[in-house]
Amino acid sequence: MSARTVWSGLLVTILGAALAGGAYWELLRVPESNVLALLLSTLLVVLGALIVGVTTGTVIALAGGEARRTAVARGVRALPGFLLGTVALLALVWVTGAIGDQWVLHRGEIDALFLRYAGTDRTAGLHTGIGWLMWLLRWGLGLAAVAAATAGMAAARGNGAVRGLGGALAPLPLGTTVLALLAGWGLWSFVYWRPNGMTADLTELAFVSVKLGALFLAGAVLVVLVLHVFARRANV
Repeated sequence: MSARTVWSGLLVTILGAALAGGAYWELLRVPESNVLALLLSTLLVVLGALIVGVTTGTVIALAGGEARRTAVARGVRALPGFLLGTVALLALVWVTGAIGDQWVLHRGEIDALFLRYAGTDRTAGLHTGIGWLMWLLRWGLGLAAVAAATAGMAAARGNGAVRGLGGALAPLPLGTTVLALLAGWGLWSFVYWRPNGMTADLTELAFVSVKLGALFLAGAVLVVLVLHVFARRANV
């Protein structure tokens, strides 16, 4: 990892986020009242996904030492891996959601079992822990799968999307993804924060703009650093 690759990856991440955000903004403006509007919405969703996929692959290629001129081509090449990883992510979202729903549905029975066999009704920590576990499996392992499969396709000596997908279970990439998610969750707590006594004027507007810009930049840095870890593993 070098300052040059981090800086280049950061610029690509910011540009990709801006383009994907533009597609999402246009999606919100489409009135889904007829077939043509629904078709346009579908195209915008696909366009946004392609932008995110190419951006992810390009950042990974840059992290792997590719020149800027060829990194975008590597990013396009990595799209099948990004698609495979996204399918894995959606599957994890469905599975963990179903498990979480069943846990909530049978929460009373679980409490009764602990009361009968363990002699305690202090199960709040268990329920909270299960909720966190489902969240980490859904987003930690799910996003790691996206990055790993994309890196497998983008790397010059990559093993392909399917074999690259196994990198999601490697301790360092998975651990880095989880730590970045927890850091991002911590940053999110500052989204609605503002100093006491600040009035609703141009000062508040300037403060909010700077705050959101700083949070966005911090999030982009986290993304780039995580993708560097996956790129390094894919190029070993």
